[in-house]
Order: sequence, then structure tokens, then C-alpha cells
Amino acid sequence: MLFIYFFPGFFSKLSFYKSLFRFFEGYDVWAKDINPSNIKIGKNAVLVGYSLGASWALQAWQNNRHAKLILVDPVIGPLPFWRKGFITWFKYCMGEWKNNSLLHRIFTFDGFPLFKRFFINIFKARELYKTDLKKILTQVPPENVKIIIGGNDDYFGGKYTAAFAEEHGIQVTTLKNVGHTWNAEVGRQVYDLAKT
Repeated sequence: MLFIYFFPGFFSKLSFYKSLFRFFEGYDVWAKDINPSNIKIGKNAVLVGYSLGASWALQAWQNNRHAKLILVDPVIGPLPFWRKGFITWFKYCMGEWKNNSLLHRIFTFDGFPLFKRFFINIFKARELYKTDLKKILTQVPPENVKIIIGGNDDYFGGKYTAAFAEEHGIQVTTLKNVGHTWNAEVGRQVYDLAKT
């Protein structure tokens, strides 16, 4: 049996993704204090990380090297947080994200636990941006990691990520007509790749 463990993108709760993607278990890393280094998973496991959640998935992989990885629109640092992280996230909120229900959920009951943790999550994101995830990614056997990028992701370095991955022999799937925002098409692609 295949076990998919999911790490959501910045400022997102698992409940949003349940309707768009089938996974075995997920980690509400933005709503709770979870240390990815303490996560232990069994065999036949796939760690899926979306956007900044890819950082959590890579860190969890370090103690679960038998697992496979699928990284969706990963933000791969180290990068300067305020210039590349927070400002880019703000532009994303005003661009692609404003047409998505995710922004609405932050300010509703479902998103309230995240809103309360705003400054904690900013600190978490800042730390993730400092981490050299490229170093971790190069330790993963190329056959055990797959990357999906949105062909229209103008915010978080999809082309840079694709170039880095291809340079290291990592399979990259580009979804045309998809930006950075998670949707059902992305979920289907992740699930299909997890089964291979």
C-alpha cells in the first residue's frame, strides 16, 4: 500500500488540500509546532511538499531516506527572506492568489489558527529560506525525487528550480496553464507520479 505524507505551502492548512488531493496523512506545519526532523514514516512512503512546504518535506526526508519525494513548485533556498520571500509572497497574494479562496480562508474561522500564528509563521519561513535545501536535494538519489512546476509560476523561481533539477538528473514535470496555486490538476499529477 502507498502512503503519501503531505506538507502544505506557506500559511496553508491541510483542510484546504483534502478536497483537491488524496493523501494518507499530512502535517499542519503552519498551524502547529511540528519538527520535521522528528517525523518517522514507514515503507512505501512518498513525502510531498508544496511550495515552502517542500522545505519541510526535504528536512523530513533526512531521517526517512527510504522515502520518495515529490516537490511541487518548491522554493529552494538559501534565499534572502525579505527581498525574495516575503515581498514575492505579497506580490503573489495581490496577483494569482487573490483569485483563490486561500486568501479568504486566512481571515475566516478555518484560517484563524494561522492568523493567530502569523509572526511565528513568518519566523519559520525566514528560517526555511536560510536553509541550503539544494544541498539536501543533491543527497537524494535522482530516481527517488520528482519535481512539478507550474508553467505560469511567475513568483517562486520555477524556471530556476527546473534548471537546477535537470542539472542534477531529477525528473521535472511542467504543467502548462498552471501557476503557483495548487489545484485539482496538480493533485492528479502528484498522485500519478506517486504511484510510479
